[in-house]
Amino acid sequence: MVSLIIRVNKILTFLILTIVFLAISLIIIFNFKTKNIVPEKYLKSMGYEIEYIDEKLVNIPNNFGEGLKEYNLLQKSQGFNLERYKGKECVQKQYYVTSKKIYPEKYVANIITYKNKLIGGDLHSLYYKEQKPLKLKSIK
Repeated sequence: MVSLIIRVNKILTFLILTIVFLAISLIIIFNFKTKNIVPEKYLKSMGYEIEYIDEKLVNIPNNFGEGLKEYNLLQKSQGFNLERYKGKECVQKQYYVTSKKIYPEKYVANIITYKNKLIGGDLHSLYYKEQKPLKLKSIK
């Protein structure tokens, strides 16, 4: 009876340790995929030719007005949600999309990050003030 209990405890301990190891591994992999995003490399990996314009700190307000609610609907359609970052200070980087193959007119790509994590972005025309989803790959 004693040897059976010891074997069961060893198996149970092994299973618990395996589950804990897998959980920690998934957390590390998830954080690696969503943190330390280099917007330039990310945009280029999607086929965009870009030219850096500027970056600035932006505060996501606690209360969304109509314009920000509409913008967040655009973000949600891409798998992002700025509501999670209400009251946070984020970084917005802007780039010209210079590829004539993809877009014949000039577009600007906005990338929004929080603690180096990609949380949103958009592409808009400089001529028509038309906002489009950036065709971002959700990395969640």
